[in-house]
Amino acid sequence: LNLPYLRGERVLERKLRPWLERKVDLCMGGPQSDLVEFILRRINASSMPDALISELTRYLDDSAEPLVERVWRMLAFELMRSGVALPPSQQKAVEEQKAKAEAQK
Repeated sequence: LNLPYLRGERVLERKLRPWLERKVDLCMGGPQSDLVEFILRRINASSMPDALISELTRYLDDSAEPLVERVWRMLAFELMRSGVALPPSQQKAVEEQKAKAEAQK
């Protein structure tokens, strides 16, 4: 993901934070601001989706993978909507994630 662009446009704060707060609230049965902060910090640190899924699995169980997938889709959508393309290395990671998800179905 093009994090410098996402930070500059404040996408993480304006769009991702409120969305994450709602989703984590639904998954955990109440507000969990520490978990939301943890997820945002990991994204800011350029954590890969698989690493984030494995870290969140202990808190969110089966909800971790769909949540991370939706986060990445949201951020990719924001990049495409603004005309900013994903770097080639990230495009490969996204394609691998899709193939992994299709293989599990």
